[in-house]
Amino acid sequence: MVENMTQLNTQEQVAVETFGPLEADPNGKKPDESGAKLDAGKNRVGLVLFGFALALQEVSKVGTYGANKYTDNGWMEVPDGERRYTDAMMRHLLREASGEQCDPDTGLRHAAHAAWNALARLDLALRQALNEKVNSAGGDLSASPATEGSESLNDLLCAALFVQPTGCYAGMPDVDAWPEHRDARRYSGPLPVVAHPPCQLWGAMAAVNYSRWGGEHNRPGNDGGCFAAALDSVRRFGGVIEHPAKTKAWAAHGLAQPAAIGWQQTIDGGWVCEVWQSAYGHRANKATWLYYYGTNAPFDLRWARPAGTHQIGFHDQRGKAANKPTLGKREANATPLEFRDELLRLAMKAHNVEVTGSP
Repeated sequence: MVENMTQLNTQEQVAVETFGPLEADPNGKKPDESGAKLDAGKNRVGLVLFGFALALQEVSKVGTYGANKYTDNGWMEVPDGERRYTDAMMRHLLREASGEQCDPDTGLRHAAHAAWNALARLDLALRQALNEKVNSAGGDLSASPATEGSESLNDLLCAALFVQPTGCYAGMPDVDAWPEHRDARRYSGPLPVVAHPPCQLWGAMAAVNYSRWGGEHNRPGNDGGCFAAALDSVRRFGGVIEHPAKTKAWAAHGLAQPAAIGWQQTIDGGWVCEVWQSAYGHRANKATWLYYYGTNAPFDLRWARPAGTHQIGFHDQRGKAANKPTLGKREANATPLEFRDELLRLAMKAHNVEVTGSP
């Protein structure tokens, strides 16, 4: 941003993250002057973080309780969430107004619950507004960090759907990244895609969690149509879907399960395979299923299955000698960069015979 601002005179500067009409240095320095920082009038985030430190700790306890009861950030996927979290906020405020200070289920203050629900409804409203802005411009705004600076779709090679905003696709100049706030279910092409639809409700533990906690949001397979949208995008525009091995999404959507090492063509004209991400540098085996669709056959991947030095998930009852060190959640979920690049090459291969896989 600063690099662009130095090319403008003071009257041409525009406000970014500021309530004032101009970006300016609080000490009157010019943008090209040593020591300048154009942050006058910008949001002072520390006033909230440090000024409300005690309150935010209580709100974080509410969030932790909810994540343990449901799933991490599962509130983002709750249907009609803004209205429902508004109602929840009001219920806690009414209980507090009636003289009850703490929620009997959690032992936490109703005020903390109300504050958490207020943040949830605000965040959902902001995400919706951003989605509408992106969609009104055909899904190609600089609101997507990965496409910032791109002049048009001609500068892009692939779209990456259902990805983390700060994950391995973030900032790639030739990849149109679709993190959650863009809602990849609305992707309408034309680029070939690499899709990583949510997998939590398609795994073996989904039924266990549903049996324990109940709730429609925990129902196995109830991913809000994410996998179906990813499959539709791959079939329409070409590309590849990545999901954990043995995912139940395959059977639910009529996809054939990989039955041997290497690619196997399916009755719908697509291709499926199982590949271990340990072959691309992941420290755990991380067996993965892929579904590829395109006018060209896919290239061979690294079919070796090297045993990882670590494991994903909790230690089981086989004893210490049979278990490996457990990876943290972030590393366990991460896609190795070599595997990311392989998936991008696959997507480009869908309609480009010159693309080949990595050695």
